[in-house]
Amino acid sequence: MAKKNESWSEEKIKEELEKLKSIEIELKEKAADIEKQEDSLKEKLKLPEGTDIFSRLTDLITQSYNLYVSEKGTDDDISEFISKILDARKMVASND
Repeated sequence: MAKKNESWSEEKIKEELEKLKSIEIELKEKAADIEKQEDSLKEKLKLPEGTDIFSRLTDLITQSYNLYVSEKGTDDDISEFISKILDARKMVASND
């Protein structure tokens, strides 16, 4: 079967370029919104500027969530599970 040589017209290329520009603008807006939300959370958590604490914290939370869900098959009761971990950590810290 012969392959059809489909070439795009200049109009089709311009349409696709406009779609890409629209997607780029939308992504930039979403990225800006996420940055604002991260800044707000950093402020609420009173994290020092210029540290990677927030990034490390969110990575650890994501890893914990993924491990829990992969083991249990659901995220039901994950809050209780995390609370127990934090309580145990407090007990260890108070004994040091």
